[in-house]
Amino acid sequence: MDLNKSCFLLLSKAKNEYIEELSAIFKPNSFIIYDTDYSDDLLKQKGFIGLTGGIKQPSAWDKSFYFISQITDVTNYSYFYFIEDDVFSKKIHNIKLLAYYLDSNYNSYDLIAHYIQNKSESTNWPWWDKIDVNLKNQYRSFNPFCRLSKKLVNSILDYRNNNNRFIFHEILFASLCGDHQYSTVSLDSNKEYNKFIGSIKARPILDKIFIDDEKIYHPVKPIYE
Repeated sequence: MDLNKSCFLLLSKAKNEYIEELSAIFKPNSFIIYDTDYSDDLLKQKGFIGLTGGIKQPSAWDKSFYFISQITDVTNYSYFYFIEDDVFSKKIHNIKLLAYYLDSNYNSYDLIAHYIQNKSESTNWPWWDKIDVNLKNQYRSFNPFCRLSKKLVNSILDYRNNNNRFIFHEILFASLCGDHQYSTVSLDSNKEYNKFIGSIKARPILDKIFIDDEKIYHPVKPIYE
């Protein structure tokens, strides 16, 4: 199984050595998207805004979908990986091995992410009350490392076309899957997948000195140039 059908969008706050090294292992199918790419005013005008809720608008998340909408060659891919720059492994090639594993074993799924839950399963999650969700189904997912099908990416772009904005990606991606009955895999429930992962959580920020050399972690913050 190769990765030629997969596009890798690497999202970063700013230039740093780690994200460039990660991009290199996925070439020629990788693209770094920085928070500073494109004009903020342009993205606000075109409605490419809202994927990070109220944190950073527009962000590298928003700009990655603008990139997809503008670069026609990208639509030739079947899958789109989104990897934030604080997804880290001391053996960086293990992140590519994880993508091989997913594309080999989960080639028909529309969303692969962590902690995919509906609202009734995660009632205490604080974002439910902060986002105006105009979707029939309300689900959440955790997406610092995730894979989306072309079908789901197109549905996300359709949502923006219809609403002139996005909503927080941790609600939008999984909720659209619920609305359209797209297939999902919640990686935290996959025991074999755990051989790749040390910890994928929102907090605390981890110190790379103390993490397992063989595993993948989030969040381990890069040093920005």
